[in-house]
Amino acid sequence: MLKFSQKYTKEYLDRQVLFCFNCYEKYGKSKRSMWLIGTNGISETNCKHCGQPTNNSGLSFYEICVIERINDSWPFYKAMIDLKQNDIITFYQKITEFENQIEQREAVEEEKQSAPTTQPQPTTPPHPTCPRCGSTSITTGARGVSGFWGFIGASKTVNRCANCGHTWTPKG
Repeated sequence: MLKFSQKYTKEYLDRQVLFCFNCYEKYGKSKRSMWLIGTNGISETNCKHCGQPTNNSGLSFYEICVIERINDSWPFYKAMIDLKQNDIITFYQKITEFENQIEQREAVEEEKQSAPTTQPQPTTPPHPTCPRCGSTSITTGARGVSGFWGFIGASKTVNRCANCGHTWTPKG
């Protein structure tokens, strides 16, 4: 049996579903207007939306929910109603197959949602360019390496453009 909200008790899921052809003709696939849930086995004789006579589908609310999750078209509902009336064993085999398909689909969806999202791969930083000429021919070196005064500031790194000779301190 599939999972449902706690508001749907077993008694509610077992209720017979009625349908109204008039509402179907008027509103098309709008299930809210077409399907009506019977109350404790007592069928309502008239549609609460349009007042026309209702038809008993022969399906329970649970069966409608299973069928709806597989195929939401009126011809499919009609085929399943006919199947239940003409070959109940095959009908229940189909419902069991549908339940298995739905459970597998929901398990895959649950797995997708619980799987950690992959972190985007860090992109390679763009090549530095010369702020003066835009060249990417850049060399990096230490500043001040000559003589006695060279040791002061020798730990500072500078970039030098091989194209125009401009020097600057790198950011970061």
